Amino acid sequence: MTTIVEVPGTAPSSHSIAGVRVPNRTTGGEYRAVKIVLERELLRFLNDRIRIVITIASLVGVPYDPLLMVEVFAIQLLLAFTVCAFGMMMASRIQQMQSFMALNMLLIMPM
Repeated sequence: MTTIVEVPGTAPSSHSIAGVRVPNRTTGGEYRAVKIVLERELLRFLNDRIRIVITIASLVGVPYDPLLMVEVFAIQLLLAFTVCAFGMMMASRIQQMQSFMALNMLLIMPM
């Protein structure tokens, strides 16, 4: 079904507009819409790890400030590079792959 829409005061248009079917508003439809929005927001919240850490920290009364967050991020970055360098050093000295996997499980994984 095509409909020609004419706006008063303008020239008639010959563009066809697709018909849109809008269901009647029901309580079930409203609950479904709320559920969709809540699920979307929950997924967005779970994907935002920094917001989770800050929320939990504020709920349990941990004082935090932006400088502390930057320092923690820098320490984590330094630790990541250190563990990676340690693994590269181990891999360069070991001749067999099985030995590297055993040392990897013993030394790096518990960190």
